[in-house]
Amino acid sequence: MAGYKVLSLITKQDVRILEAYQNSRTEREQELHGHYYLTSNSDSVIDNNSEDGWERVDMPPKTSSPSTNFLVENLLNLSPQSSPHLDETVAGFSETQERIETRSVSSASECEPSDYSDSDGNSESSGEEICEQNDDTIELFRKRDVDVDSIPSLIKRFTEMKDFFQSDLNFKRRQSKMSDATWRKYAERIVIFLAYCARNLHLGLSLELVGDMRVVESFIQHIKRSRRVKNNTAALYVSSLIMASKFLHANESRRNYDEVESITDLRALQNQLNREHAVLESAKGSDSKRLFWPQFQELTRSLHQKYEDESDSRGKARLHMNFTLLLLFAINPGRAREFRTLRMSVGVEDHEVDELVRKLPNGENLIIFAKNGVTRLVEKGYKTVKRYGPNVIEISEFEFVDYNLKRYAEWSRPKLMQKANNHDSFFVNTHGMPFRSASSFSRYVAKIFQQNLGFHCTINEMRHALVEHFRASKDSADVGLAESLARVCKHSLRTQMQVYDRRSQQERTKRAHHYLNQSAVNSILDDIPGPSSNAECPGSDSSEDERMLPSPGEMCALLPSDVRSSSPEIFLAKVLHYNADGRTVRLAWFREIDGSPNHYKFQIGNSVWEESVSSLIYPLDISYNREDGVYELRSSKEEIFQQLR
Repeated sequence: MAGYKVLSLITKQDVRILEAYQNSRTEREQELHGHYYLTSNSDSVIDNNSEDGWERVDMPPKTSSPSTNFLVENLLNLSPQSSPHLDETVAGFSETQERIETRSVSSASECEPSDYSDSDGNSESSGEEICEQNDDTIELFRKRDVDVDSIPSLIKRFTEMKDFFQSDLNFKRRQSKMSDATWRKYAERIVIFLAYCARNLHLGLSLELVGDMRVVESFIQHIKRSRRVKNNTAALYVSSLIMASKFLHANESRRNYDEVESITDLRALQNQLNREHAVLESAKGSDSKRLFWPQFQELTRSLHQKYEDESDSRGKARLHMNFTLLLLFAINPGRAREFRTLRMSVGVEDHEVDELVRKLPNGENLIIFAKNGVTRLVEKGYKTVKRYGPNVIEISEFEFVDYNLKRYAEWSRPKLMQKANNHDSFFVNTHGMPFRSASSFSRYVAKIFQQNLGFHCTINEMRHALVEHFRASKDSADVGLAESLARVCKHSLRTQMQVYDRRSQQERTKRAHHYLNQSAVNSILDDIPGPSSNAECPGSDSSEDERMLPSPGEMCALLPSDVRSSSPEIFLAKVLHYNADGRTVRLAWFREIDGSPNHYKFQIGNSVWEESVSSLIYPLDISYNREDGVYELRSSKEEIFQQLR
């Protein structure tokens, strides 16, 4: 474990608990990541010539499978009598600590304290922390095949820069404290830039290269050409270089660095990239590959139907996991990490649930199935946890969701697990193992959408679709509900409106323009000036204002231009999104099933198209048949034709 000196200051019982918990995590990592482990026993032989100071030893065969309730066993009320092996761990604690101390002293020259570090605290703990920071930076450079032995001063600058942006108090910094996740992203992009300078331009590496605009422009052209990154992604790289330049010019931070030439030039380049991206995106026009929330809802319903109809037990279990994943997202729309790292504990004693929630370490996400039937989701491992704190959801309040989570945990998940696997990850890959990386989980989710909708989709795009759907609805006028949704998404209301709301400027201002127009007209024409209560309208045509139009997610009908009154052909569609002009709408097509008149089914693939709002026929009498997963149009064709007239 990383912080032995800190652990030695707390109680012996807490040491046992945390050490046992770490052992369970180590076993889990060994099952996931290979056939070797790091020796730390007192009789182990350390190979000082190895790269990391530890000997890699072939993993011995396991004699028994560990329990899946790792957290329950290791965090709740452990006693020395019930766990005799813990005494041995504690007994060897000091020896292991001495080895780590010896190794730290031997490499002290590589871990000098930062100018920005807090020197008033424990100097030994600070030294170990700096070593860990250096290790992270060294690993980033090694991934880019950079000789780290030749750049000790650069690595030290990275440590100083991290302390500069992550220290609690820093009067020279003109922004809030940076989170670990944000720092890692910025640092990785800067390292990619420096690796390009060394490999392609054969320049000596120094942080000051971020201010050389000729080098920066060459790098941006390189990643756009060879890596085919979009302009908005290139702008993110420039943003990372701006951050590094702010660190270099910390003494010139007044007036928002406006007098620093390199930062001014970098900001101009960033703005150019963002403007170019906006122009190219607007030129694309309507994109049928874009996810709309009604499509997500239709996909969830379709997966549930397929799960119920599937006869093969393993195929049924896989469909159930896919459906459960989307269902859990629908009530808790978090980021991909929350779902990928979610662990489970089954059969927890009633009186131990609250204690388990309290003792769950930071960085962990856990779903608890208690013996009394309570299901609780606890998230301490999400991006903004430092701002909002642990996220605890009583799933038992949502009966349908609670039933499917329990059914998946008790029946479907065991069928997906192979006999040799025994872990506590809630969602598993195609081999019954935990997802090894963020990319593997993203590919898995993308495949679900590709198979069922005809295009790839990510968790982030699902979040965008949800927020866009909400912001376009009348419910968004409820500020309390908007704030509540933002908190469920684990971001601020400002982020919800500025980042996740993909509506155009015209769409966002349309309601206000209609309100102001009617208010101005009434003040001129009415006897008593004042705003009209009928300020909302889907289009600018007054005839459209009087019509009842379907909301996004509702069904409507359309008739072809050459329709015949004797036997009209009916097209059935679901409203996805009203365009900014108010006159056109995006629809998802439902095909009439051959041999089953008036029965329609959702179509996979490029089934999104635009139609005029005036062509929509609404309302309709439509019902969903759960037995075969189809929609039945109960309004007669004659009635629909009469509405058109």
